[in-house]
Amino acid sequence: MGGGETSTGTHLVNTCPIDNWLMIFQALVKSKKVDLSELNEIGKILESAICLIDDKKFGDAKVTTLLTQPQVINNTINFYGSEDDYFIQLLRPYLSSKVTSKCRLNTCPRPLEIIKSCSVNMGIPTNQENNIFTSALYIWTKPGIVQCRRRFDSKPDPSTHV
Repeated sequence: MGGGETSTGTHLVNTCPIDNWLMIFQALVKSKKVDLSELNEIGKILESAICLIDDKKFGDAKVTTLLTQPQVINNTINFYGSEDDYFIQLLRPYLSSKVTSKCRLNTCPRPLEIIKSCSVNMGIPTNQENNIFTSALYIWTKPGIVQCRRRFDSKPDPSTHV
């Protein structure tokens, strides 16, 4: 499915990230692990793209997912380095999370802290000890003794595995 061409003849290059996301969603939908109707307007966009994939219109499927009009140079769209611009923004509302922590000390300058995130950056693990995501998750789920006694109010989803 890499690269490709739309039905209007526009050439697509460096589409690997979008290809991967589309295949992930196609697999999730086909295995009934994701119900696109629960994703509102984004679900309709992804459903349209998956139908185009089923019809072997791969280039059109990729362009269907775009929320912003890409720059076309010499009848070519180059997706290099634009996964976030062209595809992740579709998922941003569903990747968001909010974590609240409170400190029990009266002297704490910030007794309440709310952190909002729109995505998860997992880093590139070179070995298990250096896996940024696993380390951060471990600190969150098993906090050691901290000076200000800050503790999380929210807990990780039970399906989260360390």
